[in-house]
Amino acid sequence: GIMFRSLQRGLWISLADRGNIGKILRNWPETRVDLVVLTDGERVLGFGDLGVHGMGVCVSKLAMYTACGGLHPQRCLPICIDVGTNNKELLDSPFYVGYHHTRVRGEEYNDLLEEIIREIHQRFGTKTFIQFE
Repeated sequence: GIMFRSLQRGLWISLADRGNIGKILRNWPETRVDLVVLTDGERVLGFGDLGVHGMGVCVSKLAMYTACGGLHPQRCLPICIDVGTNNKELLDSPFYVGYHHTRVRGEEYNDLLEEIIREIHQRFGTKTFIQFE
């Protein structure tokens, strides 16, 4: 099931946050971030459209980079972008914690991604590596 149990630690950004991404990133307690794993949950590891449930994959990837690659866990940041989902089961579920609308695409989506990338680099530096999942 998709019943809500708990949220993974990370940043959650939605379309409604446009124009405020910098403020959201400044709320992250770490000032030095070397790696960001970013997902919109659409096609995560062949699981299909997970919507905001894709955050777990970001957290798992960062755990792997920490264990196998030697990255300090405090210098890693998982981010999930909620732009809706096309997964009918999630949209129909009263327990889904993401936005209950079909996935946004096109210019609105691209503008949000551009703002997120710009603000990540402004907050943590241009050498911060961003992996899209």
